[in-house]
Amino acid sequence: MFMRNGELIGKKFVQYLLSTILMSMALSLGTIVDGIMASNFLGTDALGAINTCQPIILIFGAIYSIFGAGGSTLAATALGSGNKKKADQYFTMAISLLVLFGLLIVVIGTVFMDQMIALTTSGSSLGGLAKDYLSVFVFGAVLFFVVPGFSFFIRTDGRPTLAAIVLVVANVVNLICDAVYMKVFDMGVRGAALATLTGYFVGLFVTVPYIKSKSRSLHFDFKSLSFSAFTEIFICGLPNAFNSVLMTVKMLVLNRTAIDILGDNGASAVAICNNCLSFASIFIGGSAQTMLPIIGVLYGENDRRGMIAAVKKALQVVIGAGILMIIVFEIFPRQVALLFNVKTDELMNIAIMAIRLFGLSLPFFAVVYVFISFYQASAKRGFAIAITLCEGLVFIVPLILVLSRLFTKNGIGIWLTFVINEVCVLLMIFIVGNIIKSKTNKDNILLLDSEIQKSLDISIKAEVNNATILSEKVCTFCEENGVDKSRANAAGLAVEEMTVNIITYGYKMKKNENIDIIVRINGDEIIIRIRDNGIPFNPFEYIPDKDMKEIESNIGGIAILKKIARSAEYSRALGFNNLIIKV
Repeated sequence: MFMRNGELIGKKFVQYLLSTILMSMALSLGTIVDGIMASNFLGTDALGAINTCQPIILIFGAIYSIFGAGGSTLAATALGSGNKKKADQYFTMAISLLVLFGLLIVVIGTVFMDQMIALTTSGSSLGGLAKDYLSVFVFGAVLFFVVPGFSFFIRTDGRPTLAAIVLVVANVVNLICDAVYMKVFDMGVRGAALATLTGYFVGLFVTVPYIKSKSRSLHFDFKSLSFSAFTEIFICGLPNAFNSVLMTVKMLVLNRTAIDILGDNGASAVAICNNCLSFASIFIGGSAQTMLPIIGVLYGENDRRGMIAAVKKALQVVIGAGILMIIVFEIFPRQVALLFNVKTDELMNIAIMAIRLFGLSLPFFAVVYVFISFYQASAKRGFAIAITLCEGLVFIVPLILVLSRLFTKNGIGIWLTFVINEVCVLLMIFIVGNIIKSKTNKDNILLLDSEIQKSLDISIKAEVNNATILSEKVCTFCEENGVDKSRANAAGLAVEEMTVNIITYGYKMKKNENIDIIVRINGDEIIIRIRDNGIPFNPFEYIPDKDMKEIESNIGGIAILKKIARSAEYSRALGFNNLIIKV
């Protein structure tokens, strides 16, 4: 009845899942939408010009990933540990850095625009169109950095829906303005970039309700800026940045090898696989990245079972998504290829082989992505970076070069590379993870610290009678672990009073909700952590209604707690109410 059930964490994961997938989709679709609209309104040269700008735009994505994802993950950890000042420091530093780097891009891009265009277009006739497109992107760099960065922090602050709305609105406006600027105002390819800039400008306004909200947990504190915070954010965000950069390297190697062996058909097949991977990453990558703020908060709270529950939920979702995509790619490869306008029989045969073998890699890719996200959020950033490097460079490049020469028919060696690469990375994770585990005080492949403190970790349904039974259980646990009876009773009473308050005022007597309670004995101190996902409710600031009975019961419970507790703190992180009581 009182075992930790993981339902509270599972609900939070599901709540964040759709919003994170929408965010991932929105961040991926900007230039794709520009390309599609430009090719329809302006022709294939416009599409080619936009595609040549992709390496520069990927660098943009790497920058906002470093400071947005890295800073928000660290802020989540700080909120979980109750360090609001540190969370504000990460928030302020990350947004300030995004503004600063945006301004630097404006200056550098303006001065070296011709060199950037020459690098990306290799002197082709598309240079003029590419310059028209990229110059607008460079001019709007601050917006392109700050709006996604804000979305990461809004999600961490318990507002995942608003975070998704910001980016979805930006893309909807982009789509509308593409048609208006290119078709109505005849602004050419420059209009495509200006449409994206307009979308992000509108998206910035969507963040205003959050910025003006008095209930938000993250605030600007420019006095707290420090170089150490910059270093921490940079390191934490590196896995995301490396993923963007290495994707470019991987595609370049794949393209070159495929063209050498299969000619233009090879390049087309790689493009199909690349688009399939982009589509899969929206769901698999979005599901894995759902963990970043959740694991960040739980890591700050030192909630081992909560982290394990979150990882299990993430693995269930991403493996399920991977298997579903395998089914689609194995049964309907021809239909998938036709989506990319494959016409010749030769290319169709190559594409079918590529799609089927690529599809087999997706469940493995999904698990790898979950591990990267988990290690990134739980302060194992060196290992997360190492996995990212292995996944995007160390294993795949040699595998492509070797297998493509061993199995040449229809490029089967190239397509086998996808699945073998992911299996190799997974093996590396388990081998290296177990080596680290054996040499340190870790007790599983997640490299979590072994539980040293004596602890009671339980969940209860939000019913008042459960609070009384819980109190008895806490008293028994404390006494069994050497705590004197008076302090054990004080701990039991504190738990009962606070859970009753949560059930009565936070959940409004709803019975199907859960409350998680962790009781730890640390030397001569009993530490109680109570978590719920009810309405924002700080019992120490609650002003009751005029009903005298409610006043007496509420004030009485708080007064009792203040007398028996050494300290009591309230915080709200990730949409959870958190109480930390020390007896």
